[in-house]
Amino acid sequence: VPLVAYLRMAVADTTAADALVDVTINGGGVTYGPLTIHAADFAAAGEYRTFALPFTFHADDANPFLEVWMRTEGTTDFFFDAVTFYTQDVAVATPLTWAVPEGYYREYTVETPGSDDRGARRIVGGEAGELYYTDDHYNSFSWIVIE
Repeated sequence: VPLVAYLRMAVADTTAADALVDVTINGGGVTYGPLTIHAADFAAAGEYRTFALPFTFHADDANPFLEVWMRTEGTTDFFFDAVTFYTQDVAVATPLTWAVPEGYYREYTVETPGSDDRGARRIVGGEAGELYYTDDHYNSFSWIVIE
């Protein structure tokens, strides 16, 4: 299955010249990476940034695990907030049907500028494929129409 891992991080000091962290992913026995992240890759100290590492998960009964490895090597502190896995982008056709397994909904975070966590914005897909947007964490919804 083609996937992308999104890693959200911040750094204490952007002036350090050395590598900060190496990220590798092992998906079913196949290793991807390393993705080497430097302090200079961040616009400002303390501001979170998201890095993407594409990989393919290979179904293997002998090694059914998905592992994310982060090896630190820099001289400055970094802050790791989250790793999120998504399938790779797929072109949207009209009408859009969002298949949700077992009748549940899916929730996707919409990054909120200036927020130091996931924020309140979400896209939510219902069991019939309908899509909604909320910017106040489920207090109100707007229906998303794709034309």
